[in-house]
Amino acid sequence: MRITNLQKKALSDLLREVGLNVVDFEVSGMHKEFKVQYRYDYFSFSINRVGLQQYSIGILPVNSTKPISETGDWDYLISRFGVWAEQLAKELSTPTGWEHFESENYLDLKAIDLDRPFSSEEKKQVRKSLDHYKFYIDGQSAFGAEDKQVILDKLEELSGKLEEMNKFDWKSLLIGTLANVVMVLGLPSEVSGLIWEGLKSAFGGLRIDG
Repeated sequence: MRITNLQKKALSDLLREVGLNVVDFEVSGMHKEFKVQYRYDYFSFSINRVGLQQYSIGILPVNSTKPISETGDWDYLISRFGVWAEQLAKELSTPTGWEHFESENYLDLKAIDLDRPFSSEEKKQVRKSLDHYKFYIDGQSAFGAEDKQVILDKLEELSGKLEEMNKFDWKSLLIGTLANVVMVLGLPSEVSGLIWEGLKSAFGGLRIDG
């Protein structure tokens, strides 16, 4: 017994139907096991085929960090996955109302960075964080298609400037570019908040020492 590619496709189709982007998820497992994990948080949905028509289900939903364990047939599994995906889509696209741009030191700006170039390893770290941030922006249904493309294009331009700018100037340019994009596009606060929330998520673990 195994979980088939057709079954896996049915799950990915459900993600797309609720407006989620599959690139924001990692999958793992072989044969009888399959797990769908959201890249940027703990939310996940795990499947274990325990019989010809029976599945064990493990769910980490948006409203609890305690796993939920259930069993059922494929129809029940599809139903539960659909509910999980809908709740996740709603959670990710709903601003809390508290998001806004503050004078927060998002990228750990330091005086020592004023004239320091990026090392080769630091450039790799920054590009990886930029890739994660682009995945995040691309997966946000709250942005219109044109607005989203503007943001992604600007992030791509910033990636190219790593070779020619020092740490302080590049970090400042990233923050300034995003702030100007918010202003020029006229993004409402509940949408612009997602930009800063994603920035903190993508670069929060980044440590670039001066």
